[in-house]
Amino acid sequence: MGEMELPDIDLEGRVVIMTGADRGLGRAMSLGLARKGARLVLASPVMDGLNAVAEEIGAIAGPGRGIPTGSGITLSTIDRIP
Repeated sequence: MGEMELPDIDLEGRVVIMTGADRGLGRAMSLGLARKGARLVLASPVMDGLNAVAEEIGAIAGPGRGIPTGSGITLSTIDRIP
């Protein structure tokens, strides 16, 4: 699956937490959201895949737009996301 085409929306300044971001629909949505200006916190148990998606997002939207986190996001830790 490639990149998901999204409606004409501006997500600049918004932060999206994307689970399953290392492959399939989660990856496609992450790339599409990055192209619309969102910063993404990428979650998945597979860090290698997340790092690759973060690099792709960096190429699309600039460094620091995709932050790989692994699967350790919980409601008690969400406020510590950069």
